[in-house]
Formats: sequence, structure tokens, C-alpha cells
Amino acid sequence: MEEEYQAVENRIPRWALIGGLVLVFACLACLITIFLARTRLLSMAVSVLASETPLPSNTLPPTMTFTVAPTNTEAPTLAPSDTPSPTPLPMPPAEVMALAQGSPALNEAFADNSNSWQGINQTSEVIIQEGQLQLRSDNPGKPAVAFCQGEKCGPYQDYYYLQAELVEDRVSTLSLGLIFGLNQPKSGFYNFAIRPSSGEIGLQKMSNGQWTNLIDWTPAPTAKFYPFVNTLGVSYLQGNIQLFVNGALVGSYKDPQPYTGGRIGFAVESDGVRLLAGNVLVLSLSPVTPTPPSAPGEGTPQPPTYSSPTPAARYTFTPTAQGACPAHVPAGNFVLVVFKSGPGKGEITINGAKYKVEQGNNVFYLPLSKTHVVVIKGKTYELYYEKCTIRNLKLNE
Repeated sequence: MEEEYQAVENRIPRWALIGGLVLVFACLACLITIFLARTRLLSMAVSVLASETPLPSNTLPPTMTFTVAPTNTEAPTLAPSDTPSPTPLPMPPAEVMALAQGSPALNEAFADNSNSWQGINQTSEVIIQEGQLQLRSDNPGKPAVAFCQGEKCGPYQDYYYLQAELVEDRVSTLSLGLIFGLNQPKSGFYNFAIRPSSGEIGLQKMSNGQWTNLIDWTPAPTAKFYPFVNTLGVSYLQGNIQLFVNGALVGSYKDPQPYTGGRIGFAVESDGVRLLAGNVLVLSLSPVTPTPPSAPGEGTPQPPTYSSPTPAARYTFTPTAQGACPAHVPAGNFVLVVFKSGPGKGEITINGAKYKVEQGNNVFYLPLSKTHVVVIKGKTYELYYEKCTIRNLKLNE
């Protein structure tokens, strides 16, 4: 009887089992709820911890505004052009441009060898690349000469201006030259040479293998030393030679026995240095027309003096510096250049006499220290100079 009583005492009541099961299920439900809402609970906890002051219960937190970060898109890279932009040519001197006619006879940028540049002999090595002509001598102690054989390269017959950029590939005491007047047998030409190491220029004449110094080596104030490029220019008008370095007149020479025409090119004094040439320009120049009017009592009768029905304004211009006029200008005269822009012929009046003018530049030489009345398209100019200068007027049509 005692053992049965103890067994009854150790039995768990039914209501306790039911309550325990309910508690277990409630805990499981809480855990599931927390697991499902873990992201939101973590966000709230972080917001509370990040805030210094608790938010009021009746105030909603401000809406966060996000700025879109710029994308790391690279700027498009332009593809290189197949043909590089040409380097602008240096402008020829003003006194040359006043006599220039029409478009350039030659405008060589050395994009290729379509103009047939070549050496005068087998020891004159010519290479054209990267927009330059390269010339060197392959014979120790001997010069090298390159010339242009193409149709656009002449032979030019007087009245032209040649310009090119020259530089050496290393420092040297040798000279670089601009060749002009090269004859058909290749036995005669002029050489306008420069020594960049000393800033000196000279003019030589080659005739049947013999050199003659027309202008001995003399300093050129506008010459540049290596590695800077020198722009050499030469105008050739019936044996009147003018030499320019970087746009400035540095010398002139009158050859009593000139070459009447020829081709152009380059020269290097000897081996040991390479000449680099670029941007060759050739312009046709106006010849000497017309002759200056003769003074009263000297030959042909003078036309009647022109008098304008309305008083004309008097223009007295400041003469340009000495040397501004080309050497071929007759002594005691100044230069009047009338530019006609339209095609065909036009007409102007100088001191009552009528003159036909062509398209382009028309050059007139008028005596100094006299008043000259010029009428162009009904507009009257009175020109008076005491020193040689170049006066430019336009006939627009």
C-alpha cells in the first residue's frame, strides 16, 4: 500500500503539461517573429544609436535624400587624324607681299615626294619624312645639293620669291643653304647660306664648278641659333637679289651677269651635319610696270592736270624705315600697289592719265617730292612722299 501511494504522489498534473507546451510554442513564435523582423529591428537600433537626442514620439524622422554619384565614364578619346594639320607658313615680308601676284607657284609641306626632290649627285642623300626634307653629304669634306625636279618647281624665270625653313640636326659650324637659279646642266646656281652657330649669312654663286663669294660672311641680327628654325627668303628680280632672315632684310646684291631662270633647292656645306628643310613657298612677283611719268619738258607731252570737282583729302603718310623699298625700285621713286580683287580688267587714273589694271597686284613707280592724284572708282587720293615707301590701294569689284 505504501508503494502505490508514492507512485501517485510522483505523477505530473495534466494542467502543468498543457501549460508547458503552450509556453514552448509561445517562445518558438517569438523567435520566429524576431528572425523574420531582424532587418527592421537592426535598422531601428542603428538609428537610435546614431542619434544624439531621441526623436519625439509624435515627430517622424526626415526623409533622407540621396545624391546619385557620378559614374566613372571615361571621356571619349578622339581618334588621331590620318592627315596631320599643316603647319601655317610664316608670312613673307611686307615688301614682298606688295609685289606678289596670284596664288603661290609652290607650297611644299613635304607630305610626300610628289614634286620629285632629289640629290644633284649620288653623294647627296635626300630623304623626305615627317614633313621635312633631310639632306646630308655622303662624301667627306664635300657639299651636298638637293633640288626640285617636279613640274611645280619651275624653272622659274625671274620675278619670284623663294622662302623655306631651315635647321640642322645637331650643333655644328657648317652652313646650310637655299639654292635658286639652278640651270639645266646643274652647273650654275646661287646659294644663300647661313651659319646658325655664328648667326652669319653669305651669298655665293656657282659657275662651272667654281664658287664665287658675292656677299662674304656677315652677321645677320635676326638669325637664330640652334635648335631654333631660321626662315630664309630671297627675292630675285632681273639680277637684283634681296636676302631675308626671319622676315627682315639682311642683304642685297646686284649681279651684272645674272642667271635668267632656274630651279630651287637646298645645300649643306659638308658631311657631318644633316640639313632639315620644311615649308617651302614660291611667289610670283610683279615686273617693273609702268615706267614713271617723265618730267615736263622731257620727251612726251604731259597730260592735262587733273582737278577734282570737290576738294580731295590730302594724305601725307609717314615714310617707312630705310630699306623698306625693294632694291629694284628706280631711284627717286616710291611704290604704288593697286590690288584688284575681281576678275578681268579695271581702270584707274593717275595724274589725269588712265591705266588698265589686271586682277591681283598692279605696281606703279611714282616720283618722290611731288603730289600725285589717284582716282579709283570715284574715290580720290592725293599721295605725297619724300622718302621711298610702299603705298597699297584697292580696286574692289
